[in-house]
Amino acid sequence: MWWQSFAVACFRRYRVSCPDCGIRCRFIIAGSKALRSASEEVFGDRAHVQRCRTHKVRRVTERLPQVVTAQVKSAMHAACQRPGKKGMTRLRQQAKWLATDCPYGGQTA
Repeated sequence: MWWQSFAVACFRRYRVSCPDCGIRCRFIIAGSKALRSASEEVFGDRAHVQRCRTHKVRRVTERLPQVVTAQVKSAMHAACQRPGKKGMTRLRQQAKWLATDCPYGGQTA
């Protein structure tokens, strides 16, 4: 896949320009599997990949009925503002609610 090869080349170029001091690198991506695997290939255990919150919210809400979209979007944004485990707990609660009340809402990746 040419896109993954291109991403690997870019990451390698970046890695050469910054010292290898053992600091973890955070990559915020829209969900591209090529970018995720390229970052892990080049940076190994130092790569920390995070899904872009904006794209995650958009992906979830575009599959929901219009009547619940604003409420779910607000709940997801609020959960992202909470510290680590508390935010994840809120997101899991929201996904559980969506899985029971909205057949497609709890199944997005």
